[in-house]
Amino acid sequence: MNIGAILVGIALLVLSGAFVARPLFKGQARPADRRTDPQGQLVARRDAVYALIRELDADHGEGKLADEDYEAQRERYVAEGMSLLKQLDTLTQEDDRAVLQARIEAEVLALRQVREPSAAAVSEPERQQVAARYCTQCGHEATPQHSFCGRCGTRLPD
Repeated sequence: MNIGAILVGIALLVLSGAFVARPLFKGQARPADRRTDPQGQLVARRDAVYALIRELDADHGEGKLADEDYEAQRERYVAEGMSLLKQLDTLTQEDDRAVLQARIEAEVLALRQVREPSAAAVSEPERQQVAARYCTQCGHEATPQHSFCGRCGTRLPD
């Protein structure tokens, strides 16, 4: 044997050892049951119930379980899965509703800032000019030289 073959053999040995030992050096992922958020815990439990149902089906298919035991356990797991799905659906709807309300509040705040600038940011002459530019009834924009609103006809403040 020559030195080249020995070096190739050692290299293959080191590479295969690194491949086998890779999971030991990789950071351990956090188990799904340890999640702190309620939705994450429900998702982890749902996945576990799905796995139990698949395992139960496989055991029954192989003849390891009697029919009555299989049916009773499967019915229990399916009921638990349905309960988890309903809870997840409720949480998702609440999250969607909260996000929607936050967006609406942000839009309303932006509109209020455009229509009613803060007193601290605007001087008195500017405030009078800005106030004269919007109708007090309908909020329609008007130029300072207009005396009446072009949309509703309300007299604009001087």
